Amino acid sequence: MLGGREVERLFEMHQNGMSISAIARELDCDRKTVRKWLKQGGFRPRKPVSRRPSKLDPHKEYTMKRLADGVFNAEVLLRELRLRGYAGGRSILNEFLFPFRQQQKVKATMRFETPPGEQAQIDWGECGAIMEDGVKHNLYCFTMVLGYSRMLYVEFTTRQHIDELLRCTIHGFRFFGGLPRVLLTDNMKQVVTGREADGTPRWNTRFLDFSRHYGLKVRLCRPRRAKTKGKVESGVGYVKQNFLPGVMVVSSLDDLNAQARVWLSEVANCRPHGTTHQPPVERFRDENLVPLELVPEFDTSKRLNRSVSRDCYVDVHTNRYSVPWQYAGRDVCARLSETKVEIQWGGTIVAVHDLVQGRFQVVSNPVHLQGIPLGDSSARRSGRLLVAAPEVEVRPLSVYEAVAGVGER
Repeated sequence: MLGGREVERLFEMHQNGMSISAIARELDCDRKTVRKWLKQGGFRPRKPVSRRPSKLDPHKEYTMKRLADGVFNAEVLLRELRLRGYAGGRSILNEFLFPFRQQQKVKATMRFETPPGEQAQIDWGECGAIMEDGVKHNLYCFTMVLGYSRMLYVEFTTRQHIDELLRCTIHGFRFFGGLPRVLLTDNMKQVVTGREADGTPRWNTRFLDFSRHYGLKVRLCRPRRAKTKGKVESGVGYVKQNFLPGVMVVSSLDDLNAQARVWLSEVANCRPHGTTHQPPVERFRDENLVPLELVPEFDTSKRLNRSVSRDCYVDVHTNRYSVPWQYAGRDVCARLSETKVEIQWGGTIVAVHDLVQGRFQVVSNPVHLQGIPLGDSSARRSGRLLVAAPEVEVRPLSVYEAVAGVGER
């Protein structure tokens, strides 16, 4: 049953143009109840009702602080308050939040629904910064949404390069266990490097190879009309409004992604979706994705041309990896996968290391440095391959004293 204040809110929301369904969701009541009050025209209490203590009262100071932080999402606040001992319901919280919420006006956009397995949408979102190994990095959020079920995949990165885009997309395929037939994206530079005079897109060759490998049909949303891929746009906003405000402590990027996986399984993909009114995980049962095992995985490793330093190391993203001393001064290829650094020379693998995170770290294999022969100083200065020093005849000290005339008077 709705109270007097809730009925007043009902009429305020109706006057602001909210639909009956939206009002019912906001007040957590049936649509028939909303229609009844709109038809009846409201009511006036017969006598003033004294305000009773609210279960939210001990938590209002904390709630106001979170509002000042820009957190207005009732679901996020409800989770946090319950961890602090709040025993009340959501309606009390919604009633308190109502005066502080601002109505947002959005442009009308035609919504297109897609059949199961047909389409996935991908996008990036900027999410501030993160500290890793004492260094501040920009933080980005990759999101992938299946068009039919609204199943969501999220991964945080510190770069938006083509390598990260391809890896995150493959991780999304793994998460869903299959491939869509169409991939919808905006005109990001990792996908489209520009357009011809007639508007034809110039594809990033690496992304084009990737899409052909998986048999994906790539569609671009209209330039400057990101809302034409609104499902994933909503997903990015949902991550920023629902997940990130609830993250209190982050020890690393891996830790943040681990927390995101828990949120996906316990919140994002199991709550009733605002459009379908069904949990994405339930509609996902009907998704007809192409089985992932039918297609070999695309090689996303990055290749960098490097020269081995005179002290037998290769620099990769500010970190140093050892190479057998015989290759000092030579040009090699560093191949970077998700977890390994592979050094190749002439098509032969000469060193393999675990890829390290952070900056200015040194990764050494003692075997690479064993048996380094002495070389002349000019070779060491020039960085040429070290060679063995010539043998020197050993003579008694008396020979040198005789030549120098030591002891003569």
